[in-house]
Order: sequence, then structure tokens, then C-alpha cells
Amino acid sequence: MNFQYPQTNLVKDLSITGSHEEFWTFSQVSQWGTHWRYSSLEQDKDHLQPVLNTVMKARTLGNKHQCKPRLIHYAQLLIWRFYNKEKLSDYHPNLILPLAFDCAAQILEVESPKQLIAQDLAASGQIENKNKSSEFGLHFALVTSLDYNIRIHHPLDYICQFINANFTQDEMRLAEIIISDSFLIPCCLVHRPAAIAEGAAIMAAGMLDRPDSVIPRTSKALSFIQDMKCFYKQKQKH
Repeated sequence: MNFQYPQTNLVKDLSITGSHEEFWTFSQVSQWGTHWRYSSLEQDKDHLQPVLNTVMKARTLGNKHQCKPRLIHYAQLLIWRFYNKEKLSDYHPNLILPLAFDCAAQILEVESPKQLIAQDLAASGQIENKNKSSEFGLHFALVTSLDYNIRIHHPLDYICQFINANFTQDEMRLAEIIISDSFLIPCCLVHRPAAIAEGAAIMAAGMLDRPDSVIPRTSKALSFIQDMKCFYKQKQKH
């Protein structure tokens, strides 16, 4: 992974949400049991699986074009936001993918891979009318309530608040992987970044049998850990 190791003296507000809006944090309960669009209830599966496929494709395309992990994560977050509001039948994911990367790049003030992503999808015959992508641009920004003046908060910025000097590089790399995987499911809409960071640190320490290297501070991470265990269990079945 290509993460920047977080600064140990960085102090963050633990109550802040995954974005600048309280609206996006639905509850501290596992999303697999709540009755919203991304729950695992039977009636929502037709919506959930295609979005899961889309955020996975975002990771694949982002890695192909050597995008920074944070750019990929923000694009995935925006995809989750968008399809919590809109129907897949109205906005095909392959038209939305380039827009998500473009918006994420504007947030991070880096070069946009939008054209590269769109060219990849067009070359593989996955975009029927690439002109529609630009038409949807403003709508995408509005639906995701995008404000380029207010940054999205990333879980990795908080992880140093939950670890001590015993936390190893191996644990950090594992925590980074867990955080990255959390953007493959709607955790970024359900859990605060601090809870994701705390949960990832606890999971990494547990997997490597180093419980003394973490400093649990809240119980909110338990719901995130439950979600990730559910996700990894489902992945093993496929």
C-alpha cells in the first residue's frame, strides 16, 4: 500500500464524520442489520451487489493507473453516497466511475484520472455514450453534496490515537489494508473515521497477536469490526 505514515502528534476530533456532514453517519449499528438502501436485507440485494462491484472496479482501475490509495478511497466514498440517493437503472455505474475519480481528485487537489478511466471503460465497450458522463457531472456533484472547500476526513489520520510505541510496521500495513477494504462496503457512510481507525488497529493487533500495542478508547469500533468480519466472511464464500 502507498499510504503516508500518519504523524504521531496529530490530534483529531473523534466525533467528526466520514465527510463534513453529520447526515452521512446513519447509526453506530452494523449496516448489515439496518433497513436502509445498503443493508443486506433481501429486497436490497439487487441494489447492493452492483454497487459493490462498482467500488471494486474503482479499486482495480485506480491501481491500474497508479492512483494514490486516498484518491481511490474518496472516489469509492462518493460512489456509495451517490447510489444511496440514486437508482442504478437511471445512472449506469460505468458513467459514474470517471466522475467519482474526478471529484475525488478535486478534493485532494491532484491530477484527475477521469479521462484515463473513461478511456479504459470505452475501450472495453463498457461505456455506450461517453458524452453522458459529462452531462451527469453537475448532478453527481450535487447529489453527493460535494463541497471542495471542506475536506473529507480519512480514517488513517486518526490511527495514531489508538496505538502505542509497540505498534509495529507489520501491524500498520495490516491496518492500512483493513481501512482500504472498508471502502469496499458502506462503512464510510455508517462509521466515523475515528471508529474505523480504532477498529482497524484493534483487528490488526489481534490478527498478529499483539494486544498490548493498541489503546482502545471507545466501544464504537466494535460495530465496525463486526461489519468487517461479516465482509471477510462473505468474501471467503465466493
